Amino acid sequence: VCHALSDEDCVSMLNRLRDTMKPEYSTLLLNEIVLPDMTCSYWGAAFDVSMMAVVNGRERTKGEWEKLLGFVRGLRIKKIWTLEEKGESVIDIRRAE
Repeated sequence: VCHALSDEDCVSMLNRLRDTMKPEYSTLLLNEIVLPDMTCSYWGAAFDVSMMAVVNGRERTKGEWEKLLGFVRGLRIKKIWTLEEKGESVIDIRRAE
């Protein structure tokens, strides 16, 4: 879902989700492409360009996800599991406060 959203829209959505989460209890799992911070695969780069062209979205790197969550008070990334070399990942996000 988030790869189809601009950073601003993604932050807005995460803020609304945060408000529904119970502190120190709730977990949000996002299934997203997480690109490496350096030298991504052809597939990852092609998918990123496709998302920009089609829906004004993007695939994000781990660093970009961490920066994005920095704009959402009370949410933090606990762990990112990368499932395959193409970058498909599960991002474990927790409400800390």
